[in-house]
Amino acid sequence: MNFIPVLMLFATLQARYDSTVISLANDIMSFTFSEKYDEAWLLIDRLEQHIPDDPLPHILRAGLDDYWMLDYTSNSLEDEFNAEVDTAAKLAEKFKKSDRALYHFYRGIAYAYRATREGRNRSVFNAVRFGRKALKELRKALKYDSTLYDAYLPIGIFDYALSELPGFIKFFVGNKDKREQGLKEVELAAEKGWLTRTVAKDALAWMLAYHGDYGKALKIARELVQEYPESRTFRWTLVYVLRRTGRWKEALDVYNELFYLIASDPKQSDYNIAVILYWITKGNYYQRHWSETIYYGLSAEFMLQRCDPNLPGVKYMRKRVKVYIDLARKRVQMEKESDEKLPVSLRGLKDNGKE
Repeated sequence: MNFIPVLMLFATLQARYDSTVISLANDIMSFTFSEKYDEAWLLIDRLEQHIPDDPLPHILRAGLDDYWMLDYTSNSLEDEFNAEVDTAAKLAEKFKKSDRALYHFYRGIAYAYRATREGRNRSVFNAVRFGRKALKELRKALKYDSTLYDAYLPIGIFDYALSELPGFIKFFVGNKDKREQGLKEVELAAEKGWLTRTVAKDALAWMLAYHGDYGKALKIARELVQEYPESRTFRWTLVYVLRRTGRWKEALDVYNELFYLIASDPKQSDYNIAVILYWITKGNYYQRHWSETIYYGLSAEFMLQRCDPNLPGVKYMRKRVKVYIDLARKRVQMEKESDEKLPVSLRGLKDNGKE
């Protein structure tokens, strides 16, 4: 049996580091979620100088790279991301004898990062393969130290995600439904985690909305935008929840905010702008704003033509936006014909009644 110091059973991840590390890590995360990437990268360099042989700076840098790629819909930092994950896994070896919990924790997080990127790149089998390795390592970490609450985020996500896989894949990984368990695990990370607290809250909002718990999801999403008012990422979460609840008027307001934040950043992709314009078009159609539907639909159509057709949803959005434009034009024509049939005196009354 491996010897485990009694105090180590109650040493949280945060408690394993000095105040300088904690302060720098907190600032790095704050800059990351505020999408101030250059400032975050500089602080990670300082953190690495302070603890040069520790996996933490590399885990944070890999997380920042992934966050940047997600924000800009780009894979340009993929090689750097992979190198950071590999380095973190190698440096975890230093804890193999001194702190088995941390050894398994960092190995598990490295595998979880791999699974996340594979999932983003739509490689389901590789995502499942790395995800299962992550689960194995992280559960071992929790056996050594049950207070490593950050481990519960990837565990919860994978428990939930594996339950949502198509049947032919679930045959190989197990058919047990762990969605409720996954939600509770992510919620625990959101409440008690250190590195994962904010990311866990964001993931929880998405998962709850998908699961149908709209009230709780909306509360969390609003809190994140309030905490990080300049964030694009958390507005994507909020607007997703609003759409799921059918609050299109509020969703359009958030999409307009997103459009401003994204269009004002020269590094942003045409794809992100096109996606926003598509949803603004759809929202205006649902709100029966026909002129706006046509205006934003034509803009969306133009931007979607500039996008790689292999990007997620591009082909579908190109077809749908044309449908919304055509339907809106028919509605405009129908209303015009209807107005022309009215007596002149009544047309004036109808116009005065418009907002």
